[in-house]
Amino acid sequence: MEILRVVSDLVEAQLAEMRRTGGEVRHRSDWTAETRLRDVDDVTGAGSLGADSLELLELAARVNQFFHLHEWGTEENLLRYRDLGSWADVVRQSLQDDWRRLTFQTSGSGGRPKKISHDRGDLEQEAKSWLEMWPGIKRCVTLVPSHHLYGFIWTVLLPELGHWEVVDGRFWSPERLVREIREGDLVVGVPFRWDLLDRFGGAVKSGVSGVSSAGALAPALWERLREGGWGRLMEVYGSTETGGVGCRQSEAEPYRLMPAWKRGSKAGCLVRNESNEIELMDRLHWDTENSFRAEGRIDRGIKVGGILVHPGSVEAILGSHPDVAACAVKSGEAETGRLRAYVVQKPGGNRLSEEGLSQWLSSRLPSSSIPRCFTFGSALPIDGNGKAVNW
Repeated sequence: MEILRVVSDLVEAQLAEMRRTGGEVRHRSDWTAETRLRDVDDVTGAGSLGADSLELLELAARVNQFFHLHEWGTEENLLRYRDLGSWADVVRQSLQDDWRRLTFQTSGSGGRPKKISHDRGDLEQEAKSWLEMWPGIKRCVTLVPSHHLYGFIWTVLLPELGHWEVVDGRFWSPERLVREIREGDLVVGVPFRWDLLDRFGGAVKSGVSGVSSAGALAPALWERLREGGWGRLMEVYGSTETGGVGCRQSEAEPYRLMPAWKRGSKAGCLVRNESNEIELMDRLHWDTENSFRAEGRIDRGIKVGGILVHPGSVEAILGSHPDVAACAVKSGEAETGRLRAYVVQKPGGNRLSEEGLSQWLSSRLPSSSIPRCFTFGSALPIDGNGKAVNW
């Protein structure tokens, strides 16, 4: 297992969460095994992430939660060290390729992140199923973090099972990515990254393939990517709770169930390996017993940059601003899903601005949940029948 990359991604995500209301996180592309988590007076060399003692405890707790170090009684060993490489060594020595389960987190956009544990057998079963679908792949170019379930399966487990080289392309520009990829590469991304590649990357070399998850690609984007030379594209349907459930290779196709899954006895439910039924948050239309189409989330959730966002939750928080009388939030851009907000100011209140509201929300929401643009008006837009209209 490529432990250093996973540990680094866990640390970056947790630091970003802790410092949402202030403080910066050093750019991930600069991190190495020698990167220090906390300054030590008598050590020079690689820069430090500047974690204080309380942050260090929380970082260690997140790494322990993911890898289940407490099952070996080694979680406290993390606090003996101050650099990423040593933390990766603690994990490696603890697991010794004998890990049994991992715990991932949901985005938390609709509240506190949920902890979702997956057994090793289920993760490896899924990875082996994907591997059978992708013969001839030589290299994985990842555009996604490895501590998310999708990223872990596709950029950690699959390369390990298939003996693929892994290249981290998350910090490349779209132009560089197009220059660097070559025949036999599989690029692993999310809709937001595919949209950037389409708009700024240009045509690709022949023999390059791609996989996307964490939200559906817009039909027009599918078409443009094919025109840009992408030889094979696959879209994976699933969630942190389930892992990969189905896949398709065209926007016109239904999703085809993975071998471990079958349709449940109740609407909106699936069964994995003949175990208990799992209720999904999406409405599904079944074409056959093994193929389906997703028809939107029950809870209005949408994916923004691969992260689940709930416009209703954003509305509630934005509506609690002391100078906001009413507001509405919806998905704006078809391909990236970035939110838009319509805001009505309270009479006599402080004048609202897009910059001011964005800053106010940044201390209360992750960046993916902050609307990209704001429209201000005297009342929420409605038609003659009192129903909300598009804006």
